[in-house]
Amino acid sequence: MASNNLEEGAQLWYMQVQTDEGTPSWRRFTDLLNLCYGPPLGSAPLFELADCRRTSTVAEYQDRFQALLARAGPLDEAQRVQLFTGSLLPPLSMDVRIQNPQTLAAAMSLARQMELREQYTAPPAKAATRPLLPAPPPRLALLAPPGAKPATPGTITVEGR
Repeated sequence: MASNNLEEGAQLWYMQVQTDEGTPSWRRFTDLLNLCYGPPLGSAPLFELADCRRTSTVAEYQDRFQALLARAGPLDEAQRVQLFTGSLLPPLSMDVRIQNPQTLAAAMSLARQMELREQYTAPPAKAATRPLLPAPPPRLALLAPPGAKPATPGTITVEGR
């Protein structure tokens, strides 16, 4: 039944399989399909998953992570959570880990929520700031002539009187 949904090159490939081997069993069909269209035999899916890093949005990273996870083999839930959160990169990875998500789905949801929060709490771009009023000019201290009496605060002195 799966072969009925093949298109273009895959359909031609399956027709050749039927010519060469007849109708294969499901197990043989999936093996042949993976050999032809799956990852290269020399690939290291777990290494690729561990090497996957968030470089743009959480949603984009989540899609790449899940695609690699499907090929990585059996991992327990804690390993999945650790691989996902560790590759979010700081500070987001630390924020998600602090919440201690127990499932991969919970970690992914937290990461998306925290990314959204970051967008709303990001500091605004710094504009060139300048003072509203110019600073007053510095006051110059004048020395009194020799022999003059120092003025007391609050009094006005007039010379010659």
